[in-house]
Amino acid sequence: MSVSSRVQSRAALVFVLLVAASPAFAQTTTGAGGSLTSLLQNVVTLLNSGVVRLLAILAVMVTAAAAMFGRLDLHRALTVVVAISVIFGAATIVDAMTGGTGA
Repeated sequence: MSVSSRVQSRAALVFVLLVAASPAFAQTTTGAGGSLTSLLQNVVTLLNSGVVRLLAILAVMVTAAAAMFGRLDLHRALTVVVAISVIFGAATIVDAMTGGTGA
């Protein structure tokens, strides 16, 4: 991996972390457990938002293009697709394991 691609990867990671951290900065400190619950709910809402969905679509497209041109092996490409499926299906998976209704 060249130095410029490492810098680009790190810059992209910093950008994603800053965007993902923005709901945490807006939290109020009301009550003992209420702020933690609302923080975690905001993270779940962010991960299921339209913006993150569009980023996931772009990730699948880039992964498919890289695999098509031989720059990425099939194992890593499938890992990306499975990871995105687990992220967006996490609530359903947890409800199935715990017998919850998702309320």
